[in-house]
Amino acid sequence: MFSSNLKYLRNKFHMEQIELAERLGRKSGSSVSEWEKGSYTPKIKTLSDIAAIFNVDLDDLMNKDLSLLEEDILTKINEVSSQLHEPRQKRVYNYAKDQLREQNLPDNVEEFPVHYTTVRCYGSVSAGTGVFLQDEEYEEVQVAGDVPEHDFAVKVNGDSMEPMLQDGELIYVHKTSDARSGQIIIADLNGDAFVKKLYKNDQEVKLISLNQKYDDIVLRENDEFIVFGVVVLKGYKI
Repeated sequence: MFSSNLKYLRNKFHMEQIELAERLGRKSGSSVSEWEKGSYTPKIKTLSDIAAIFNVDLDDLMNKDLSLLEEDILTKINEVSSQLHEPRQKRVYNYAKDQLREQNLPDNVEEFPVHYTTVRCYGSVSAGTGVFLQDEEYEEVQVAGDVPEHDFAVKVNGDSMEPMLQDGELIYVHKTSDARSGQIIIADLNGDAFVKKLYKNDQEVKLISLNQKYDDIVLRENDEFIVFGVVVLKGYKI
């Protein structure tokens, strides 16, 4: 069981045999290769180190098929999430993405911040085709580290403002109706809330996407357009 679990975990974490060997203080990947073949099993100290590297229980590493266990967990997650309404499914998806991002942090980055701050998030704004921005309802989220001064916070929905703003990112906003050309704004256009870069002159007003695969939105004379605020340009993630 150990040999198959070791190979499964190494492939899951996209780790070469030599990389695992080096993390265990060995000069070559030959030992790892022999372990995966089942030729022999390493000593208990090495087994404990392997379990710690992959964040699994030592008993599970030695006695349970980890691939089947994880498939069962994924099945349960899918069963539960499929019963949720779409807004809650999006929360599950964004949380899973944040967990993956945290999991892939380099070893020298602190995985668990010193403190968290509770922030009220008032729905989502679209970095794509427009979504409704809630007026009163909010969700309390835990944010790692310090939070900049702001009047309200919202989540980004979509990728049209990448690379500056990522899908699912929490952004902070200074509430104002007076925005200058070139600022990143939160605005309502015909009932939908957007986060875009504002461009305006005497002839036209445009909402610009930073992702070049999206077209700019040129405002027409009969459009209903309201600026809610200007984004505080400092990246924080949930």
